[in-house]
Amino acid sequence: MNVTIEEVNETRKKLIVSVSPEEILKEENSILKELIKQARLPGFRPGKAPPQVIRSRYAKELGAELKRKLIAGAYEVAAKEADMDIYGLIDMDGGEFDAGQEGQVTFTVDINPEFNLPEYKGIPTVIESEDVSDEEIETAIEEIRKQRSQFEIVDRAAAKGDFVKVSYEGEIDGAPIAEIIPDKPIWGKQENTWEEAGATEQEMGVPVVVESLVGMSAGEKKEAEMDFPGDFKVPELSGKKALYRFEVHEVRTRILPELDKKFLESLKIESLEVLKDQVFEDLQNRKKYGNRQAQRQQIIEEIHARVEFPLPESALEQETNQAMSQIMRQNMDRGVPESEFEKHKEEIYDNSRRTAARRVKTDILLSRIAAEEKISIEQEDMQKAILSQAMATRTEPKEYVKEIEKDPARLQALQRSVLTDKTLDWLVKQSIMKEKSD
Repeated sequence: MNVTIEEVNETRKKLIVSVSPEEILKEENSILKELIKQARLPGFRPGKAPPQVIRSRYAKELGAELKRKLIAGAYEVAAKEADMDIYGLIDMDGGEFDAGQEGQVTFTVDINPEFNLPEYKGIPTVIESEDVSDEEIETAIEEIRKQRSQFEIVDRAAAKGDFVKVSYEGEIDGAPIAEIIPDKPIWGKQENTWEEAGATEQEMGVPVVVESLVGMSAGEKKEAEMDFPGDFKVPELSGKKALYRFEVHEVRTRILPELDKKFLESLKIESLEVLKDQVFEDLQNRKKYGNRQAQRQQIIEEIHARVEFPLPESALEQETNQAMSQIMRQNMDRGVPESEFEKHKEEIYDNSRRTAARRVKTDILLSRIAAEEKISIEQEDMQKAILSQAMATRTEPKEYVKEIEKDPARLQALQRSVLTDKTLDWLVKQSIMKEKSD
């Protein structure tokens, strides 16, 4: 077999394999011999049927097996002679093999880019203090009490912290915001929604509405203007002045449970000291987890900045499609009509492409580092990952194993995720850690 290489771009090649008539005939005869051994035909003893009879009776099977073996052999030879780090097979063209004629198969492959790994040990990382103060513990306990609050209707104006049932509608230059951005109803129109009066620190809700609720009573109507900043997260609203009209329907005040024996029993906790110990441990674990994630992110940012290389197009396409599907699925779950995707299709694609490029580059870098440092996946690593995924999906571990074993792509993705986590943890241990100063 002869192999010719054609360059499509930096990461995509065509491997053209020529198969001689002699090689085709040799492989065909080999398959024919096996068929003769296995064939059971009336009038002939096992293994004694004439080759011409077998050729005629099993012509379809012979042709299919010949094609399969020659293509497999051609790819093996092409990969070996090309001496490339192949990322994946993209396409295959040809593979028609006739006796007495030369055959040809063209494999289109993406290859992993060639580059020198940058220095990845000793990357500086900055973490937050993992100390837990008494004030933080008290705040956390207060949040637990808030989560178990009761809300009573009050016949008075809303005070800061009260919960208010309100309806509101916004417009810009007379045009309803609900029509300008129908996929983001929170900024346009809401019927009988609940807002915490004066809660300016919350992420959800229209700030001017939330702020104006303080001092309003049930049945009262009001209107207020809001200037959206130029860099506002919703492009259609950035830099615009909006008018909101709203009406209060009900005011409720929060009644916190007493921090007494009854409250502790509802939490299945023996004493206040035990509660404080549990809250301390939880807060410290959160800080440790946050620092670990922050260190990982800092390391990824740093190694990204230290090297550039072309990315396999097939990997980019696959990741881009996955990112787009995720965005569309999330928005459809929120009730966004399909027509809205068409309006922003180009923007969604561009954002997905950027996300995909980052993921692919990270995967390639971490895979190379794992290979360089001989970091591998152990059985224990997979068991932990499977248990974690099973818990997250509320599936029995045995059932989860059965599911992923039926889906090779899903299993491969889990293995890649485990290797990524293990490599990042290794890089975190190799980093130079410094606690952030006030």
